[in-house]
Amino acid sequence: LVFSVLEFNLHTLTLEEAALARINSVYMRVLRRITDCVRFRAGQGTDYEVRCQLEAPSMDCRLARRRLCFLARIVRRQPSGVLAMLASRPGGSQLPYAARVHADLALLYDRAVNTDAQPALPAPHWEAPAAWIEVMVQHPETWSRLVRSLHFCDSVLDGQHVQRRAVAPRFRCDECCRAFGSALGLFQHRRQRHG
Repeated sequence: LVFSVLEFNLHTLTLEEAALARINSVYMRVLRRITDCVRFRAGQGTDYEVRCQLEAPSMDCRLARRRLCFLARIVRRQPSGVLAMLASRPGGSQLPYAARVHADLALLYDRAVNTDAQPALPAPHWEAPAAWIEVMVQHPETWSRLVRSLHFCDSVLDGQHVQRRAVAPRFRCDECCRAFGSALGLFQHRRQRHG
């Protein structure tokens, strides 16, 4: 409930680093409470280390997933005004939101977990997105599974000195291929979604 209220409609905005930091501070406060690793104690670790310990995605990852799902809804419904806005290039450059979505597609291409069910997709090019649009429109379950497999703990808010390591969720649902950071998360998902 806390995360759904915190993230409500954030995927429709282009957040500056300061705004993302305010949202991330609430998110990290919750994660630090879960690990009993509050910030005012000495030696409690960085935000990145706390997320890695919990195998929780960063706020950047959560927002990228939401933007990619939102992009698929836009592509399927094809509202002319929104598509025109995404395709426009005032002054020869993309609008900030369009650039952010394109960066999310590049993240998905670079970091998504490869599975047998994943379609062979070329690198995302804004000028020729036909293969990506086909997966979004013709295979929504595959697109959803691909987006859910995007998982990373690093954030643009982490300091440059932090040594990053790839963290893939260890617990995967056999029925829908959704990934979870803990066995409890997988158990709750199976109980709620699959009976």
